[in-house]
Amino acid sequence: MSRDDLTFQRRSEITDLAFALLGGRVAARDFLFSTAPDRACTVLEIATGSSIGQVQITSMLWKIAAHRMRPYQ
Repeated sequence: MSRDDLTFQRRSEITDLAFALLGGRVAARDFLFSTAPDRACTVLEIATGSSIGQVQITSMLWKIAAHRMRPYQ
């Protein structure tokens, strides 16, 4: 696979996951286009830049979703 194919695949996977876990298009867009903690790039750029970046952002999404789904909070 070429680098462009991998980038597109990562982008597609992380966008679909953000859409499902954060509750829709607007929430996913706001999260993915927000700046990363180091302010050097966006969350989406981290996720599409490498497989490690994708794993880090995927983990972050699941943590956010788990926190939001806790009852009575």
